[in-house]
Amino acid sequence: RVADYDGDRSKEWILNEQQNLGRHIESLRKEATAGMAEEKAARTTACEKLTAEVEGLDERLETAEEACSSLLKEATALEERVGELEQDVEDKLSTERERTESAIDAEQQQRRHAVKGVETDLRERIETDI
Repeated sequence: RVADYDGDRSKEWILNEQQNLGRHIESLRKEATAGMAEEKAARTTACEKLTAEVEGLDERLETAEEACSSLLKEATALEERVGELEQDVEDKLSTERERTESAIDAEQQQRRHAVKGVETDLRERIETDI
């Protein structure tokens, strides 16, 4: 009878321990599931933030590329304009050089003519005086 009592008690204890272990396992499962859900939510949030940042960077990159393209076009236009202005300056310098040379030639001719006139006058005076 004592053995039966001890056996019943052992069975009861084992059943009780099995139930306790079952509850503990279930509690651990719930914690793990909750932890995984929290981890998944945190990772999802982090991914969403990173995606938003990447999209923002993509937009900034696109804007920067457009600005660079615009600046390149402006630089090309300025280079062309500088070339045109350089050619204009060269043309004007050439024209001014030609005008200056022509004026110098005309002045030299006038001086030669004046000198010849003076020489002629002096010869005539000398011949008259002689």
